[in-house]
Amino acid sequence: MTPGPSVDIHELLLPRTLDAFDEHVSARDAIQREATPAAFAREEAAFCRAGVLAAKIVSLDLPRGMKGLEALALALTVKHERCLDEGDDVHSDLRSIIMAVLAVAGGALPAGHAGFSEREH
Repeated sequence: MTPGPSVDIHELLLPRTLDAFDEHVSARDAIQREATPAAFAREEAAFCRAGVLAAKIVSLDLPRGMKGLEALALALTVKHERCLDEGDDVHSDLRSIIMAVLAVAGGALPAGHAGFSEREH
């Protein structure tokens, strides 16, 4: 698919981002069974790939349509997994905006998303 008048590039980059995020979740889950240096390296590499792709989506011009906006919100969930401080008003506001966009767009957090804060379960 190539971007056209009704397709935001955000939408086109999202599947690769979510695939990398799925690899991160699988590698993170594997650490529970096998906490080896190689397992940690696989998880870190997958998380970095997902983060780089998510950052690319976030750096694009603002989306024009609802699907592009949903893709932007999902990219932010990947980029900020377990990175937001619950006690920081700006971080809390960012989480609220992300969740509101997903609710309006009909989306949900990606499977395996561990939350936005280290303290969130």
